[in-house]
Amino acid sequence: MDLTAAQVTSLVGEELRAARRRHGLSRRDLTSRLPSTITAQTLASYETGARQSTVARLVEICAAMGESPAALLGRATDRYLNRPDAFSVDLQTVAADPTPRYGAVAAWAQARMAHGTDRVLLGLDAVAALAVAAQVPHQELVTHLTVTASRDGRE
Repeated sequence: MDLTAAQVTSLVGEELRAARRRHGLSRRDLTSRLPSTITAQTLASYETGARQSTVARLVEICAAMGESPAALLGRATDRYLNRPDAFSVDLQTVAADPTPRYGAVAAWAQARMAHGTDRVLLGLDAVAALAVAAQVPHQELVTHLTVTASRDGRE
């Protein structure tokens, strides 16, 4: 999956804010419950995605709310995976495609697989960049990857 650090930071921050609100806590209330000292402004920067917390700090914040860090991260990941603007691509199927027009796309898939990944989640922005690199029209590549995913049976 092509998930950037900024996206992770933003999604985790949104989930932190949602959890805090579900528990009926203000930022000041929550920071006063923490064993370490952080300001409400620092918490706000985590919630807005402007700043990334350490894993230890995330666990500490979750514990202060009685929230499972694993559940919070799971919700953030689920939101990313269920994006309406993205689809799953089986790299093995794409890499095995013998169509000369998509040779650069097959080479890209082989290179990704070399890093131990068999499937990626691509947003339309990532497909657009791949289309430019492969010199294939964007919509054509979207259609090709969608058809390839259908042939794989795991669309």
